[in-house]
Amino acid sequence: MKRWWLSGLFALALVGGVAHAQDGANEDATNEDSTGEPSVARRATGFRTVTGPDQEQVPGGTLLLIAYGAAWLLVAGYAWRLGGLHRDTAADVEALRRSLESHLAAGGTPPAEEE
Repeated sequence: MKRWWLSGLFALALVGGVAHAQDGANEDATNEDSTGEPSVARRATGFRTVTGPDQEQVPGGTLLLIAYGAAWLLVAGYAWRLGGLHRDTAADVEALRRSLESHLAAGGTPPAEEE
């Protein structure tokens, strides 16, 4: 149940992000400037200089560390999940072994071997 809930939440976030990005692209195409031309067409035919800071404002090193941290958290979560699945499988095998031993102790016949 939890897995389905998380998968649904992830899919909803993915679809919402794509829809939001498409809305922004559509707004750019339909916005008109004072001359009545779409702003996309105006940008495509002319060059306008851009003023702004001379250096980046985004700290690249910090973003890199955050990205690596997120990747390692995902790997650790995956390993944790595999460990849980292994523990559950080992418990199931042990329960089957005990069930087979009690069946044989009660005088049951051993299962036929497959060839």
